[in-house]
Amino acid sequence: MWILNGFGHERSGAGMSVARIGLAIIVAVVAAQSLQTAQAQGSGTLSAQSPALTGEQALALKNPAPFTPESRAAGRTLYFSNGCANCHGADGKALGDIFADATDLTNPRFWIHGTEPGQIFKSLRDGWGASMPPFKGTITKEADLWNLVNYIESLWPADRQPKP
Repeated sequence: MWILNGFGHERSGAGMSVARIGLAIIVAVVAAQSLQTAQAQGSGTLSAQSPALTGEQALALKNPAPFTPESRAAGRTLYFSNGCANCHGADGKALGDIFADATDLTNPRFWIHGTEPGQIFKSLRDGWGASMPPFKGTITKEADLWNLVNYIESLWPADRQPKP
């Protein structure tokens, strides 16, 4: 059986089946990529088995939590309840004998893993080597990690902080 396709060309019925299968594969790939992007954008829950974000995915993330006093307060609570102060200090300055290579959270100028919100989110979520553990198995709500990002940014000099 011959059928005219949308471009005025004849195709056999078998050719149409191959075309439909190809289209279905393309749709499935696009849907999977959309799901992966949605998961990387901070919607949902995490587990220790959640795959690490790539640097590119991290840079593409936008913080969905507004930089509000409520978000920063929630992030501060997470900072202290999850032991962040044990390495970074109560004030975030990481001074003293707390941990040899802990980042001074108050001075983003010297951060080596990036200061964009998504990069901070990735550092918290996935960790960095042996010195910075991943918190994706401990802080399982992505919204909580974003509140923690807001709290960390609130430790920066006023001219570097996000606008509320």
